[in-house]
Amino acid sequence: MQIPSLILSIILSYILLAFVIPYIILPDYLIPKPKTRITNPGLKAKIKELSKIKPKEKFLKSVFLFVAKKYDSSQNPLTFISHLPRLFWHNPNKLFDKSGFAYCHSQNLMIETILLESKCFKKEDIKKKIVIFNPVIHQYLLVKINGKSIELDPWAYHNGIPYGKHENWLNFFSYR
Repeated sequence: MQIPSLILSIILSYILLAFVIPYIILPDYLIPKPKTRITNPGLKAKIKELSKIKPKEKFLKSVFLFVAKKYDSSQNPLTFISHLPRLFWHNPNKLFDKSGFAYCHSQNLMIETILLESKCFKKEDIKKKIVIFNPVIHQYLLVKINGKSIELDPWAYHNGIPYGKHENWLNFFSYR
């Protein structure tokens, strides 16, 4: 009787730590992040540089690639856990000066900030989507452009997931 209770406890703990707590406490999941005024000169310059790219879809892909190449992701649980303070990176001014490992919602925040500050996209063009059928909760963006929606998942880019797709448990191994 103790083994089933232990297994159930482990499963419930995992669900609580991997899905429920992140969904409640992390910025930009359940609680929307307040709009931050862009003050970082480097970020302002990058937005201005990227904004010159035409047409709109090429601009979107350039923003995606900039963020995907600037920040890393990791499927290694030790990296994921050792960078826990980065879960609360939610200021694009400070985030721009960082590079290396960043969680999915931080990478998406950078994309969203650049798209909105460029004035090429409106808030209603960008939707945050959450994948719960992953080892842990995962966020990607759905951006409406020219009547179609494009999935942006910079976190998954280093795992072989291309522009226009997002990572989930169904395609977890197909792009590797």
